[in-house]
Amino acid sequence: MNYYCLIAGLRELTADGEKKGFDAAEIIADIRAELSRTDVRVVDLLYAALDIENIVAHRQASDRYNPLGRIAKENLDTPTGLPERIQKIIAGYSDDNEDEDFDATEKFERALWEEWYAECATSKSQFMRKWGESDRVIRSIVAGLKLTDADEELAERVKTIIGTHNLVERERQLANMRWELADSYSEMHYFDIDAVRILGKGQYSCLAFAP
Repeated sequence: MNYYCLIAGLRELTADGEKKGFDAAEIIADIRAELSRTDVRVVDLLYAALDIENIVAHRQASDRYNPLGRIAKENLDTPTGLPERIQKIIAGYSDDNEDEDFDATEKFERALWEEWYAECATSKSQFMRKWGESDRVIRSIVAGLKLTDADEELAERVKTIIGTHNLVERERQLANMRWELADSYSEMHYFDIDAVRILGKGQYSCLAFAP
Protein backbone atom coordinates (compact mmCIF):
# COMPACT_ATOMS: atom_id res chain seq x y z
CA MET A 1 0.00 0.00 0.00
CA ASN A 2 1.27 3.47 -0.89
CA TYR A 3 0.89 6.62 1.22
CA TYR A 4 1.36 9.47 -1.25
CA CYS A 5 -0.41 12.22 0.71
CA LEU A 6 0.95 11.13 4.08
CA ILE A 7 4.59 11.06 3.03
CA ALA A 8 4.35 14.19 0.89
CA GLY A 9 3.13 16.09 3.95
CA LEU A 10 5.80 14.86 6.36
CA ARG A 11 8.60 17.08 7.54
CA GLU A 12 11.99 16.04 6.18
CA LEU A 13 14.38 15.04 8.95
CA THR A 14 18.12 14.53 8.68
CA ALA A 15 20.69 13.19 11.10
CA ASP A 16 22.31 16.61 11.53
CA GLY A 17 19.13 18.64 11.19
CA GLU A 18 17.29 20.83 13.68
CA LYS A 19 16.10 18.75 16.61
CA LYS A 20 13.66 21.22 18.10
CA GLY A 21 10.18 22.19 17.05
CA PHE A 22 8.61 18.76 16.72
CA ASP A 23 7.08 16.20 19.02
CA ALA A 24 8.33 12.83 17.77
CA ALA A 25 5.75 10.82 19.72
CA GLU A 26 2.93 12.96 18.35
CA ILE A 27 4.19 12.63 14.78
CA ILE A 28 4.44 8.85 15.13
CA ALA A 29 0.90 8.66 16.54
CA ASP A 30 -0.39 10.71 13.59
CA ILE A 31 1.41 8.44 11.13
CA ARG A 32 0.03 5.26 12.72
CA ALA A 33 -3.49 6.64 12.40
CA GLU A 34 -3.07 6.79 8.61
CA LEU A 35 -1.65 3.30 8.09
CA SER A 36 -3.40 0.07 7.25
CA ARG A 37 -3.74 -2.44 10.08
CA THR A 38 -1.07 -4.65 8.52
CA ASP A 39 1.40 -1.80 8.14
CA VAL A 40 0.76 -0.60 11.70
CA ARG A 41 1.98 -3.98 12.95
CA VAL A 42 5.15 -3.64 10.90
CA VAL A 43 5.88 -0.14 12.20
CA ASP A 44 5.15 -1.31 15.74
CA LEU A 45 7.76 -4.04 15.28
CA LEU A 46 10.39 -1.36 14.72
CA TYR A 47 9.45 0.45 17.93
CA ALA A 48 9.21 -2.82 19.86
CA ALA A 49 13.01 -2.57 20.05
CA LEU A 50 12.59 0.53 22.21
CA ASP A 51 10.06 -1.30 24.36
CA ILE A 52 12.59 -4.09 24.90
CA GLU A 53 15.22 -1.56 25.93
CA ASN A 54 12.77 -0.01 28.38
CA ILE A 55 11.65 -3.38 29.79
CA VAL A 56 15.25 -4.50 30.34
CA ALA A 57 16.18 -1.18 31.97
CA HIS A 58 13.14 -1.44 34.27
CA ARG A 59 14.07 -5.00 35.24
CA GLN A 60 17.56 -3.74 36.11
CA ALA A 61 16.03 -1.00 38.30
CA SER A 62 17.40 1.67 35.97
CA ASP A 63 15.72 5.04 35.44
CA ARG A 64 16.46 4.92 31.71
CA TYR A 65 13.29 5.20 29.66
CA ASN A 66 12.85 6.07 26.00
CA PRO A 67 9.49 7.86 25.59
CA LEU A 68 9.18 6.63 22.01
CA GLY A 69 8.51 3.15 23.32
CA ARG A 70 4.83 2.27 23.06
CA ILE A 71 4.57 0.77 26.56
CA ALA A 72 4.02 3.40 29.24
CA LYS A 73 6.59 3.53 32.02
CA GLU A 74 4.01 2.59 34.64
CA ASN A 75 3.10 -0.57 32.68
CA LEU A 76 6.60 -2.04 32.32
CA ASP A 77 5.96 -4.57 35.09
CA THR A 78 3.25 -6.20 32.97
CA PRO A 79 3.94 -5.16 29.37
CA THR A 80 1.43 -6.02 26.65
CA GLY A 81 0.98 -5.29 22.97
CA LEU A 82 4.27 -6.83 21.79
CA PRO A 83 4.54 -9.63 19.20
CA GLU A 84 3.29 -12.94 20.58
CA ARG A 85 6.69 -14.63 20.61
CA ILE A 86 8.12 -11.77 22.70
CA GLN A 87 5.14 -11.83 25.06
CA LYS A 88 5.80 -15.52 25.67
CA ILE A 89 9.37 -14.76 26.76
CA ILE A 90 8.15 -12.08 29.17
CA ALA A 91 5.56 -14.46 30.63
CA GLY A 92 8.16 -17.19 31.00
CA TYR A 93 10.43 -14.98 33.09
CA SER A 94 7.68 -13.66 35.34
CA ASP A 95 7.45 -16.89 37.38
CA ASP A 96 7.22 -15.97 41.06
CA ASN A 97 8.88 -19.25 41.98
CA GLU A 98 12.16 -18.32 40.33
CA ASP A 99 15.22 -18.75 42.54
CA GLU A 100 15.82 -15.36 44.16
CA ASP A 101 19.59 -15.89 44.07
CA PHE A 102 19.58 -16.50 40.32
CA ASP A 103 20.21 -13.38 38.24
CA ALA A 104 18.36 -13.97 34.97
CA THR A 105 18.73 -10.39 33.70
CA GLU A 106 21.30 -11.14 31.01
CA LYS A 107 19.55 -14.29 29.85
CA PHE A 108 16.20 -12.51 29.83
CA GLU A 109 17.56 -9.66 27.74
CA ARG A 110 19.21 -12.03 25.27
CA ALA A 111 16.00 -14.04 24.92
CA LEU A 112 13.97 -10.91 24.18
CA TRP A 113 16.39 -9.74 21.49
CA GLU A 114 16.59 -13.18 19.90
CA GLU A 115 12.83 -13.25 19.52
CA TRP A 116 12.75 -9.71 18.15
CA TYR A 117 15.40 -10.60 15.57
CA ALA A 118 13.45 -13.73 14.64
CA GLU A 119 10.33 -11.60 14.22
CA CYS A 120 12.22 -9.15 12.00
CA ALA A 121 13.66 -11.99 9.91
CA THR A 122 10.15 -13.18 9.02
CA SER A 123 8.66 -9.72 8.47
CA LYS A 124 6.94 -8.97 5.17
CA SER A 125 9.01 -5.79 5.05
CA GLN A 126 12.38 -5.99 3.37
CA PHE A 127 13.46 -2.98 5.42
CA MET A 128 12.73 -4.75 8.71
CA ARG A 129 14.52 -7.91 7.63
CA LYS A 130 17.65 -5.90 6.82
CA TRP A 131 17.27 -3.61 9.83
CA GLY A 132 16.89 -6.49 12.26
CA GLU A 133 20.05 -8.17 10.96
CA SER A 134 22.14 -5.00 11.10
CA ASP A 135 20.85 -4.25 14.61
CA ARG A 136 21.87 -7.76 15.69
CA VAL A 137 25.39 -7.18 14.41
CA ILE A 138 25.70 -3.73 15.99
CA ARG A 139 24.37 -4.71 19.43
CA SER A 140 26.40 -7.93 19.53
CA ILE A 141 29.69 -6.23 18.70
CA VAL A 142 29.05 -3.35 21.11
CA ALA A 143 28.36 -5.96 23.81
CA GLY A 144 31.66 -7.70 23.03
CA LEU A 145 30.10 -10.85 21.58
CA LYS A 146 31.80 -12.79 18.79
CA LEU A 147 29.87 -13.29 15.57
CA THR A 148 30.75 -15.76 12.83
CA ASP A 149 27.90 -14.86 10.49
CA ALA A 150 28.05 -11.05 10.41
CA ASP A 151 28.46 -8.79 7.41
CA GLU A 152 32.22 -8.17 7.51
CA GLU A 153 32.07 -4.58 6.27
CA LEU A 154 29.45 -3.60 8.83
CA ALA A 155 31.25 -5.47 11.61
CA GLU A 156 34.54 -3.71 10.92
CA ARG A 157 32.82 -0.33 10.83
CA VAL A 158 31.20 -0.97 14.20
CA LYS A 159 34.50 -2.10 15.70
CA THR A 160 36.18 1.09 14.50
CA ILE A 161 33.46 3.24 16.03
CA ILE A 162 33.44 1.54 19.42
CA GLY A 163 37.18 2.09 19.56
CA THR A 164 36.43 5.80 19.96
CA HIS A 165 37.32 6.84 23.53
CA ASN A 166 34.84 9.74 23.69
CA LEU A 167 31.55 8.05 24.62
CA VAL A 168 29.36 10.89 23.33
CA GLU A 169 31.16 10.89 20.00
CA ARG A 170 30.92 7.11 19.83
CA GLU A 171 27.16 7.18 20.33
CA ARG A 172 26.83 9.96 17.76
CA GLN A 173 28.75 7.93 15.19
CA LEU A 174 26.65 4.82 15.90
CA ALA A 175 23.44 6.82 15.48
CA ASN A 176 24.69 8.33 12.21
CA MET A 177 25.66 4.89 10.96
CA ARG A 178 22.19 3.58 11.76
CA TRP A 179 20.70 6.51 9.89
CA GLU A 180 22.84 5.76 6.82
CA LEU A 181 21.85 2.10 6.94
CA ALA A 182 18.17 3.02 7.14
CA ASP A 183 18.62 5.30 4.12
CA SER A 184 20.25 2.53 2.12
CA TYR A 185 17.57 0.00 3.07
CA SER A 186 14.85 2.38 1.89
CA GLU A 187 16.27 3.07 -1.57
CA MET A 188 13.55 3.00 -4.23
CA HIS A 189 10.86 3.09 -1.55
CA TYR A 190 9.30 6.53 -1.79
CA PHE A 191 5.67 6.17 -0.80
CA ASP A 192 5.21 2.72 0.75
CA ILE A 193 5.53 1.44 4.30
CA ASP A 194 9.33 1.30 4.13
CA ALA A 195 9.41 5.04 3.41
CA VAL A 196 7.34 5.57 6.56
CA ARG A 197 9.73 3.37 8.52
CA ILE A 198 12.80 5.40 7.62
CA LEU A 199 11.10 8.50 9.01
CA GLY A 200 10.44 6.65 12.24
CA LYS A 201 14.07 5.68 12.64
CA GLY A 202 15.13 9.21 11.85
CA GLN A 203 12.99 10.56 14.65
CA TYR A 204 14.56 8.03 17.02
CA SER A 205 18.04 9.28 16.14
CA CYS A 206 17.09 12.97 16.36
CA LEU A 207 15.44 12.56 19.75
CA ALA A 208 18.48 10.76 21.15
CA PHE A 209 20.64 13.81 20.66
CA ALA A 210 18.13 16.57 21.28
CA PRO A 211 19.39 19.08 23.93
